Amino acid sequence: MPFVFNPKPLKAWLQKQRYGSQKQLAKAIGVSLTTMQYWLKGQRNPSYSRRLKLARAIGVAPDALLMEVKEGKDND
Repeated sequence: MPFVFNPKPLKAWLQKQRYGSQKQLAKAIGVSLTTMQYWLKGQRNPSYSRRLKLARAIGVAPDALLMEVKEGKDND
């Protein structure tokens, strides 16, 4: 089954506001605020290298930022 970015750990971490804001975290990992917001909304997935930087910045394992996508049943 395929995996996609899981924004839940990022949202939970941002609520603690360790960096103070989405903008500061985005800057710390080298992405724009818009990119960070797309990730939080689940509209885009970070690249592997960005996911590693993000995981390090928020103190989670890179795999924690992934979730399994369940495929739908065929209607045959």
